[in-house]
Amino acid sequence: MKYMHPLNISVIILSGYGLEVLCRQYLAATAGRTESFMRELVTWWKRVSAFEKWWVGGCAMALAVAVAGYFILDSYKPALVKYLLHSGFDTTSAPQIARFAVGEVEWFIFYFALSAVVIAIILGGAFSGRRAVCVWVILARS
Repeated sequence: MKYMHPLNISVIILSGYGLEVLCRQYLAATAGRTESFMRELVTWWKRVSAFEKWWVGGCAMALAVAVAGYFILDSYKPALVKYLLHSGFDTTSAPQIARFAVGEVEWFIFYFALSAVVIAIILGGAFSGRRAVCVWVILARS
């Protein structure tokens, strides 16, 4: 496990660089921005570049695959319990393990969707200028 520390530190450093790019490119004060927050959310798709559109589409596809995987795993929960019983778990812990596994997929889908929506809103420029403080609060909480 001690060999994972350099990898963890480099992931933290790269995440910091990513947040710096988000801050400089999308959250910096922009001149002439007088639209309301809701108006910017409605018209953001027309302003974003091709990369942002592809990123949002890729996140939507990944979320759809995750939801499909959730439904597949949930439908195979009895088979998972049977496999766990066959693998040596007792009759009380096998259903709990299967329920926990499905619950973890639910949490993943929730946090992935929340993060993708926040980043998509940032890419759209709705939080630029004085509203950038709200982004740091949302990102710190999620």
